[in-house]
Amino acid sequence: MEFEPMDQFVVAPISGASGWKTMLLWLEASVIVAQISVVSLGLVAFPLWRMLPRVGLSKWWSLLAAFPPAAIVLIWVAGFRPWKHKE
Repeated sequence: MEFEPMDQFVVAPISGASGWKTMLLWLEASVIVAQISVVSLGLVAFPLWRMLPRVGLSKWWSLLAAFPPAAIVLIWVAGFRPWKHKE
């Protein structure tokens, strides 16, 4: 049983135009991730902004929605606090 030489599998370093293409691809991917993050933050922070005063907390606590673990804790805290009813 003979093995072929591995010379054909050597990977050349990125250089020239392909390096710029790779960098632009990463830039585009990071912009897309940032856009998704802003949209998802808006989908969580805005409802919290409206809900928190009803349970007696400051609206500014909704900014914690930028950190997913803190947002989950905040939703649970708001869910189990007594709600103020309008009379």
